[in-house]
Order: sequence, then C-alpha cells, then structure tokens
Amino acid sequence: MPIERLRAVAGSGTGEGEEAGLGRLDGFTHYPCPSLPHLIALLCRPTASSIPPGTSLVVVDSLSALLNHAFPKLPETRPARNGKGSKGML
Repeated sequence: MPIERLRAVAGSGTGEGEEAGLGRLDGFTHYPCPSLPHLIALLCRPTASSIPPGTSLVVVDSLSALLNHAFPKLPETRPARNGKGSKGML
C-alpha cells in the first residue's frame, strides 16, 4: 500500500482530513516491498529495526501482485487439438 493511501485512510472518517490522520500513524511502521524476495527477507529474518518488538499485527497488502510478478503464468504450451483424432494426445 502506498504511504500516501495509508495517510489518507488514517485521516478519513473523522472529517479532519489527512493532516489529522498523521498522528494516528505514530505506531505504524511502513515498508514498501517491491518484490516477493524483499517481503520474504523482511519476514524471515526480522531485526529490531525492521519489525519492532511488541509488534502485534503485520499487514501485507497486495500479496497477489507480488506472487503474480514472481511467478508469471506461462502461455498454454500444449498443442491445439485439430479434431482429427491425433494418436498419443489426451
């Protein structure tokens, strides 16, 4: 999640705007992870500076985007069936 969006969400619902929401983010730590290896490294080998002690919740936004980028779908590689009853094809 972009930090700008997080700030906007923190300030919404109160009518006070984005500036008032910044105080609500004092307890948040935000890390943009551009790829799946970055996220895995952050979660598998946390340090006191990366995930502070006493952290009770880790939110991962758009995990599917990281997975789709790391493991793109390959185009279909099976030969097309031509309807002539080719032998050896399922």
